[in-house]
Amino acid sequence: MRTLILILLATGWLAAAETGPGKTYQTYAALVHRCGSLKELFPYFDDARRKEMSTLEKDDREMMLTMLRGLAPTEVKVISEKVQGDQATVVALGKINGKLADGQVTMVRQQGTWRLAGESWKARK
Repeated sequence: MRTLILILLATGWLAAAETGPGKTYQTYAALVHRCGSLKELFPYFDDARRKEMSTLEKDDREMMLTMLRGLAPTEVKVISEKVQGDQATVVALGKINGKLADGQVTMVRQQGTWRLAGESWKARK
């Protein structure tokens, strides 16, 4: 049992299961910038995104991780979250390339955990 818990912690499943959608997204956004592989982000992707990402070849996974790092905000602060059943909208503030940006994040609850279904960010002027 102890081994199973350590595996769950290492993969992020337990952390995602115990937090709300906003906190889960904050954890994901921070992990994007420090993870060693795209596979480390899989627990945070919804089923459709995870399935799509798992079919990528090694070079494409590395390119996708580089792209995600360029697009993912840092210093994410959750402004609000609205949960309706197994879907949630998170309004957030973060920095992209050092500039403040407003974000809207769509999260879905699948198998008891909040997962990223989509996000959009717009830099402030």
